[in-house]
Amino acid sequence: MIADIAVFDPARIIDRSEFTNPHQYSEGVHHLFVNGKAVLLDGTMTGARPGRALRGPGYQPGEPR
Repeated sequence: MIADIAVFDPARIIDRSEFTNPHQYSEGVHHLFVNGKAVLLDGTMTGARPGRALRGPGYQPGEPR
């Protein structure tokens, strides 16, 4: 089975991105698993990218995303 799991502290979770500086990581997430593989461990990115695009019934191949 494939699962996504996020382990976080609800009292410390916060989004640090701003309109002028959008590429900031959120804080308060300890671990993140995507498709059963660790993407974030102890708050550090692992480099794994196991996600995949989900396309609905309106998807048209070749259309801009």
